[in-house]
Amino acid sequence: MRNNHEHPVEKDGERKKESTKRHVYIEPGTQIDIAKNLKEQHKTERAEDKTTSNKQLFWTRAATVMIFLYTGFAAWQVKISHDTFNAANRPYVGVSGISIKHLKKDNTGALQGVDKPDKDTHWLNIGVEIKNFGPVPGTNYKSDWEVFIAGVPGRGVGAVDEVPTTIFPGESLFKDAQIGETDYPAVMDGTKSLMLNLSIEYDGPAGHYKQCSKQDFLPMINGFLDRGPDCGPLNSARGRKGPN
Repeated sequence: MRNNHEHPVEKDGERKKESTKRHVYIEPGTQIDIAKNLKEQHKTERAEDKTTSNKQLFWTRAATVMIFLYTGFAAWQVKISHDTFNAANRPYVGVSGISIKHLKKDNTGALQGVDKPDKDTHWLNIGVEIKNFGPVPGTNYKSDWEVFIAGVPGRGVGAVDEVPTTIFPGESLFKDAQIGETDYPAVMDGTKSLMLNLSIEYDGPAGHYKQCSKQDFLPMINGFLDRGPDCGPLNSARGRKGPN
C-alpha cells in the first residue's frame, strides 16, 4: 500500500532538464537605453575624431607656416649674403680730393703755384683726383664734367670727352681746369661763382654704377664745398663763349 504522503519519484533527467529552462524578458525601456547609449557613444567618437582632425589640421597649418617663414628667412639670408659679397667686391670710384693752386709769375716770367692768393696771383689752377677705392677694377670708366663761372662754362675750361677705360684698385685719374686772369679777381672776391659739376660712370661685377658730385668754391675757405650729388644732365651750354 503506497503512502499518500510520499511524493512520486522524479527522474534525475527530468529534474535537470527543468532546471535549465530560463526565460529572459527585455523591457521596452531597456531597449531605448541601449540605443541611446550607442548613439551617445557614436556621437562621442565623432567628436573625438573631429577634435583629432582639427588638431592635425592646426599642426599641419602651423608646420606649413613655419616652413614658409624658414624658407623666407633662408632666402633673406642668401640675399643679404649676396648683397654683402657684392658690396665688398665691387669698385668704388669717386672724388678723392680737389687741389687748387694760385698761379703767379716769378722774376724770370715763369709761372709758379702757391697755396694762397696774394697781390701777385692772377690765375687759379684746379685739379680733381678721381680714385678707385674698391678691391676690383672699374671697367668702362668714363667721367664728364663742367666748370661754371657765374653759371656758364668759361672759355678754355670744361669737360674733355674721354674714351672708356679701366680704372684699377688704388689707381687715380686726374682732371684739371684753369681760371683765367680776367675772371680770377671776381671769383676770389665772391662776385662770380665758381662751381664744378662732375659725373662718373663705370661697370663692376654686379652691374653699372654712376656717381655725381657738385662742388662749390668758397673764397673764404680757399677751397671747394661739396654740395651733394647732382645727376641731372650736364649744362647744354657747353662750348658757349663765356667770360674771359
